[in-house]
Amino acid sequence: MLMKKLAFYAIVIGAVYLVPKIFSGGGSKPSGEIVDLDLVLDSFISTADSIAPEEQATETESDASILNFIESYTQQLNTAPLMADKTIGVYYGDEGSFLGFDDSNANGSKDSNEENIFSVEVDEPRSRLIATDLLNSYHRDYGYRPGTGFLAGALVSRMLFSQNRAGISPNRHANTQVQKKGYHKLVSKARSARSSSGSKSFRVGK
Repeated sequence: MLMKKLAFYAIVIGAVYLVPKIFSGGGSKPSGEIVDLDLVLDSFISTADSIAPEEQATETESDASILNFIESYTQQLNTAPLMADKTIGVYYGDEGSFLGFDDSNANGSKDSNEENIFSVEVDEPRSRLIATDLLNSYHRDYGYRPGTGFLAGALVSRMLFSQNRAGISPNRHANTQVQKKGYHKLVSKARSARSSSGSKSFRVGK
């Protein structure tokens, strides 16, 4: 009798746990808002292009110049804006990437409770920048011509120096799948349609 009761309780508990997962599409929904990586890269490039020629020669050695770049880049992202309901902060990581985060208290500094939302790093073997949506694992790229201007000269050199010092493999993006330009609107529209229909499952652009 006791064994039958235990078996019955086990079935009930299993049903309570599994049924919501079945109707929610197996819990496969993405982790956060879609980040517009086209805007992330366009703002990054236009900020780099705005650096005056006389300032470019010292960029690889000057932390102050990197901070000036970050300040201008952050301003562009928030003016656009990248996310209407968020203040975006940017900092330079030890591994040679620029990271954008949800600056919830708008103090310009990355606090322990503030989530990273995107990164921009260098893929040197393929002469391109890689922007990554850290909430959903989407990627976009931008090709540059090595050795010309601030972006492809001093800034990339600085990022590569940090990557090498941190032991980052130059081929880490050899198999990275990159979304097509304009993907953000299509993915956001698909998510909105799925949400309004009541479905929680989501898989677009992979």
